[in-house]
Amino acid sequence: MKKSYSLKFLFFVLLVFGSLQYIGAQELNSTKKSTKIEGLTIYPNPVTQGKVYITTALNLTKEVEIIDALGKRVIATKLRDKALDLSGLKSGFYIIKVKEGNFNSIRRLVIK
Repeated sequence: MKKSYSLKFLFFVLLVFGSLQYIGAQELNSTKKSTKIEGLTIYPNPVTQGKVYITTALNLTKEVEIIDALGKRVIATKLRDKALDLSGLKSGFYIIKVKEGNFNSIRRLVIK
C-alpha cells in the first residue's frame, strides 16, 4: 500500500513541477514580446571603427549597458544621440542592453 501512495505523490509532484515550468515559460515569452523596442537598430555589428550607432523608431534618450563575456558591466550610460564610443573596449563578444522609456532589448555585440 505504501508504494501506491509513493507513486501517486511522485506523480503529483511531477505534475505540479511541470505546470509551474509551463506557466513560467509562458510569462517569460509574454514579457519578451511586450518589452521589445520598436525599430531598434544597432550597427555596425561587428564594430570595427570604435563607434556603434543605436537608432529606434521613437529616438528618445536611451539607457545603454555593455556587458562583457564574464558578465561584468563595462559601460553604463545615457545616450541622447545615435553614436556610442566603444574605442576603449577590447576585441571580443559583448551583450548590449538598451532601455528606452518602458521598453528593453538585449542584443549580442562583437567588437573587432
